[in-house]
Amino acid sequence: MQTAFATFLLVGTFGLTTVSAQPPVTTPGRSLARSADGFTQIGGLHEFADGRVLIVDFRENRVVMLDFARNTSRDITRPGEGPAELPLALTILPWFGDSVLVGGHRHALKLTSSGTIVDKLSNSFQVLPSYSAPAFADRSGRLYGSTRDALQPDPMGGFIPPLGGWVIRTSLSSTTVDSVVRLSLRDPKQVLGKPWRPYPKQDAFAVLPNGDVMVFRAQGYIAEVWRDGKLVESQRVPGFVALPIGEAERDAYRDEKLRQPAGSGRSNVAGAASGPDRQAARRALEITDDIFPPELPPFIEVRPAVVDGAKTHVWVARSFAAGSTDRLYDVFDSKGVLVRRVLLKNRGVVLGFGKGVVYVGFPDRDDVMWVEKLAEQ
Repeated sequence: MQTAFATFLLVGTFGLTTVSAQPPVTTPGRSLARSADGFTQIGGLHEFADGRVLIVDFRENRVVMLDFARNTSRDITRPGEGPAELPLALTILPWFGDSVLVGGHRHALKLTSSGTIVDKLSNSFQVLPSYSAPAFADRSGRLYGSTRDALQPDPMGGFIPPLGGWVIRTSLSSTTVDSVVRLSLRDPKQVLGKPWRPYPKQDAFAVLPNGDVMVFRAQGYIAEVWRDGKLVESQRVPGFVALPIGEAERDAYRDEKLRQPAGSGRSNVAGAASGPDRQAARRALEITDDIFPPELPPFIEVRPAVVDGAKTHVWVARSFAAGSTDRLYDVFDSKGVLVRRVLLKNRGVVLGFGKGVVYVGFPDRDDVMWVEKLAEQ
């Protein structure tokens, strides 16, 4: 297989645009329905034409069809290597007609709007050394994902996490993987722990139907639009002020690691409820204060950028202070201009969009995620 990696240079005459006006903060409309099932960590959501919704929960390795009209849910796939199975389901991509692709590490399942699995497809990404699953598809059927640079050994026998990676592109009929946009994965000045890298300044991206890649730079918070490897728009996000990291943010990061299950590749320390036991559990992680940066990056969600229902705007989840239950989203048009800001209460997370609606996940006290269908407004 041929793999094409090239560095794309900025056009010399192109300049960074700063838009001074900052739009007011709005809120979504009323809740129209709530899911009959709870989830752990949702990696993708798609609304079919009849209003039913397909969800991937990659933490539980489930693909679930929700019918809000009937208040029902049913599992669609099962883990495995068979012709209608994936070892791990990670993403959902709108496909041709009213079909979708459910993406895994090496293959994708094609599903009809009825939830029927009609094909299992492989893609060229699977040969890359650092790759997860396709994250976006454009209207011509090209798939987009991201990859990371190779780990570098350090003098102590460990590894140094990569500074960067690529937005990559292929199609199901191609044997070539193209690098489209270079991404930064962390601030090179941040002190590194082992294996921790708290609150890295990691770029985010999304892909529009025409294939334009929107990149959101964590350093300075700049919105860019890339077309076939060339930068065509760049806007500095107005009014951005980074949130400082204090003791509460450091402990919130440690507590998140404690909540992650043993065997996840992150933390094997069981969290305690509160008090001295909790403090001891935090110390056992050995995530020392000195490896934290002085401020939060603009976004800290696992998948911060979501394309809206009209496929013309991208919603980006902003970072938040520890203890806050408010979640602010910046909404950008196809030129990277900030046109709207949306505030969600109760730790709401935007999962996807439908016809005139936005699907938001609200975690309960046990961090079980319940999906609500809200009028977009």
